[in-house]
Amino acid sequence: MININNSTKFKLFITLVALIVIIFLGFWFRVSSFDSFVHNSKLEVSPSVTFTDPDSYYHMRRAEWTKENYPHTLSEDNYIYYPGKGIVHWPGGFDLLLGSILKITSLFTQNTNNKLLTEQIISFFNPTLSVITMIIIFIMFKRYWGIFPALLSTTMISISNAHINYSAYANVDHHTINAFFVLIIALLMYGGFSTTTTNTTTTKTRAHIITLGTAVGLFQFFHVSFANVNIFFILLLLITIPLRLLTNELNSKLKLYFFTTTISIFLFSLTSSYGRQFLIEFEILSLFHVLIPLLGLLISLCFEIYKGTKTNNKLNIVAAIIIATIFIFSITYGHLFKNIIDGIRYTMGDNWFFGLSSESKSPFYHGIYTVFVNYSFFIIFIPFIYLYLLYQIFKGKMNLSTIITPSYTILIIITGLYQLMFSPNAVIALTIFFSATIAYLFSINNERKNENKNKNKNKNKIFRFTIILLSIICIIPMIPKFSAHAQQKKFYALYLQDTNTFASYLKKISPPTSGFFDQTKKPEYSIMANRDLGHLIIYRAQRPIITSPFAAPHYFINFSKDFARFELAQTPEEGKKYLDKHLSKYVINSPLQPDEIKYYANLINYDWRELLEIKNNYHQKDKFFTMLNARLYAYDGSSMLLNAKVIKAVDYLRLLYESDLKIFYFGELVSRLHLYEVVKAATIVGSNARAGAFVNVYLKMQSNAGRTFIYSNFTFADKNGNWSLKFPYPSEINYSIGIIPLDKVKVEIAGETSDVDISERDVILGQTITI
Repeated sequence: MININNSTKFKLFITLVALIVIIFLGFWFRVSSFDSFVHNSKLEVSPSVTFTDPDSYYHMRRAEWTKENYPHTLSEDNYIYYPGKGIVHWPGGFDLLLGSILKITSLFTQNTNNKLLTEQIISFFNPTLSVITMIIIFIMFKRYWGIFPALLSTTMISISNAHINYSAYANVDHHTINAFFVLIIALLMYGGFSTTTTNTTTTKTRAHIITLGTAVGLFQFFHVSFANVNIFFILLLLITIPLRLLTNELNSKLKLYFFTTTISIFLFSLTSSYGRQFLIEFEILSLFHVLIPLLGLLISLCFEIYKGTKTNNKLNIVAAIIIATIFIFSITYGHLFKNIIDGIRYTMGDNWFFGLSSESKSPFYHGIYTVFVNYSFFIIFIPFIYLYLLYQIFKGKMNLSTIITPSYTILIIITGLYQLMFSPNAVIALTIFFSATIAYLFSINNERKNENKNKNKNKNKIFRFTIILLSIICIIPMIPKFSAHAQQKKFYALYLQDTNTFASYLKKISPPTSGFFDQTKKPEYSIMANRDLGHLIIYRAQRPIITSPFAAPHYFINFSKDFARFELAQTPEEGKKYLDKHLSKYVINSPLQPDEIKYYANLINYDWRELLEIKNNYHQKDKFFTMLNARLYAYDGSSMLLNAKVIKAVDYLRLLYESDLKIFYFGELVSRLHLYEVVKAATIVGSNARAGAFVNVYLKMQSNAGRTFIYSNFTFADKNGNWSLKFPYPSEINYSIGIIPLDKVKVEIAGETSDVDISERDVILGQTITI
């Protein structure tokens, strides 16, 4: 029997054990398959981590650059948009934090050059942050809403698929820390909006409100510095004014809190990267971000005028002066309306980048199942619960401070339904909304219990049991199918490890380029590759890439357009122009799937229907086979006969290597990635052939993946019997590359075949060989 005097200690013990179990499970879900992401390739000096998404390589690149150039963060990069220097438009807060971690750890590992250790330290950042998030959720939720809601919410975060995916080991992205900031901001908001005051504590309470408002501004600044998104302050505006109108509530302390929050966000914004651009140069989104807090002041001022009140008139005067000053400055020196429109269009997804970004699409785009495993039955219950809360407002049983946080969190949840990238934020908001709701329902039940005293005890028990049961039912679908989750991660790891090996080979085979850590030096050449490979190639191979590997400002889109023009080019000469333009020495050819073909075709105003037709599925037209992407991928750049028409060979590219991983490409099983080198190619010249004779030069080869193929280039002799063509492959074996010739180069003229020797030097220097 447990002594009644020890019941509190017993409850504390049970709560602590439950919390430890919940947090341990959450951490285990995030790190248990970490060994699958340790990559050990013969092409690498030491093992490394296979990060789970391309953006992780981008953040590692900036973090390591920050460590080498501490405390500066990469702001202009020679390795994107080559041969220009691209502005790194993404805020550097997250990368400065990672760089600081690397800088500190380097003090203890000065005598080691262990790439794996460095990458593992950073790979554990998000799982560790998820543990901190769970602890804060429990502590704060217990304080605001009680033990049961706190444990329930901690469990939701612990097993949430949406949060696990972004906070798992080897995911080095900013989404987890952004969700952390959303949590802190929401809790600060709750503390500010629920603050009450008495006549004896007015000064202290005002100081408390100003402190909370300033803290919200600080964490909103962190959010913008880490995420380049100010949408959550817009949500605050969207709910504050309508609810104040709805409840006819004009609380002077609430207005002071709102005013302090707005001013602090505005002032902190001016110190961010976009704030500095506001003072120096107007870039897309910069002015949009800074004006959002000012919009809050404008709405607040209009509300006061509408209400006809003189309360806190000094705040209104200050607000009006600030708004007028910024508005005049913006009109005089900036592009106010254009920036606002561009910002809104960007936020709503009307941007060229979103055409290929899966995380920028709604979870519904990925299927109802994705929505369900992220949010479970909560999505079904939330609208009904919120309507019930509004009903309580009309009955006068709820005030603004009670409804403001659930309202704010619901709008954040909606953003998670709008774009998948916001799902970690939405899950955080879901826990807040759910805890507040559960606590409120329990408080109503307790009030009824006190009113009725000993009456209806069974109803009270049934009510509590029903709430607990519904909570458990909602949580169960969020439990990840761990074995399936781990298997999926392992398969994806193999996919990324294949790319890692490919990048390691590129680094080994290609000459080093300058400026990887020193931006005063310009790289000597670039890589022509698809944008989804960009971050990994830059980080692992340390080679520049011309396409935008992330959602760059629209004025850099021409680089991706040039990639599209190269890939969809119908003649080798047309494609060569863009290699020369960007000093591209290598081409990474990956298969363009139908959606990508449509996207890139639309990007350059090319009718994709000339390449594909839809008959239950996508089918290739003749022009599909003549575009460079297909010719390099399916035919190795050889000459072709198509409808009795000779298609010239791509004679300035030679295959060096192809990846081990095979994929299906329009029904064929082929290597996923091919690496080509731009060469001058040997020129073979012949004479004494019959006028108009068919001349075919070919070489049988074997790739590193074991594939046997023949590269051929053919032409016709002129009226004098003379002919010439270029051939990009040597007949001698070069053991440093992955392609091995299996025979001599064959020259076939009018059915007669002869051999010719072509050296590596002939191919590289473009020597002429006369037959």
